[in-house]
Amino acid sequence: MKRIFKWILVGAIGVIYLTGCQPKWKEYRSEELGYSVLMPRPHLDLMLRERGNFTESRMELETPRGALPAFYVHFMYFWPGIWECRVTCGSLTTDQNQQFTSEEFIDFFLEQTWNGWFTDEVYRKEICVEGLKGLEYQFAIGHGRKSAVITERILVGNGRFYVLNYSRAFSRRAPKKKIERFFNSFHLIPCTEEPGSQETHPPDKFVGADLQVGPFNN
Repeated sequence: MKRIFKWILVGAIGVIYLTGCQPKWKEYRSEELGYSVLMPRPHLDLMLRERGNFTESRMELETPRGALPAFYVHFMYFWPGIWECRVTCGSLTTDQNQQFTSEEFIDFFLEQTWNGWFTDEVYRKEICVEGLKGLEYQFAIGHGRKSAVITERILVGNGRFYVLNYSRAFSRRAPKKKIERFFNSFHLIPCTEEPGSQETHPPDKFVGADLQVGPFNN
C-alpha cells in the first residue's frame, strides 16, 4: 500500500512539474503588420527558460523577381517533447517593385520551402480566413527519432502574406486541437503600414494576460 501511495505521489509531482514547465501563451500583436496571434512568451524563470527559445527577426525571401521583405516570430520548445511554432509576415512586393499574386506566392513558397519534403502528405485544402485566401496542409517525414510532422497555413491578401507553421519532432502524430487553437487565434487588425512598403517593423510584443493553452506535446 505504501509503495502504491509512493508511486501515486511521484506521478502527481511529475504532472505538476511538467505542467509548470509549459510556456505561457499570450496575444502577440503587430499593428505595423496588421495581425494578432497567440504565441508562447519567453519563460520568466531562468531555470525553465532554457527549455524554450523565442526569437524574432527580419528576413528576406529571395525570389527571381527580387527579395520579399518579411518579419517572423518563432518559438521552439525543447523538453518535454520538441515542437515549434512560427508566424511569418511580409510584403508581396519585392525590393525590385515586382508584385506577386496570391497564387504565384503560394506556388513559389511551396516550391522553395518544401520541394522534395512532401514524403507523406496527410491533407491539403484551400481555405479563406477573414477574407484572406490561402492553403493549409500537413505532411510527415521520416520514421522514429528521425520523424517529424509539419502543419502549415498560408494566407495571402491585402498586399501581404502570412504563414503560420506548427512542427513536432520525433513523431508523426500531430496534436490536432492544439494546432487548431494556434491557427484560429490569428486575426487581422487595423494596420499602420501601407501594403507594399519595404519597411517591415517588429510587432508590439506581448499584450494582455497569460493564457495557459496547454501542453503542445500531447
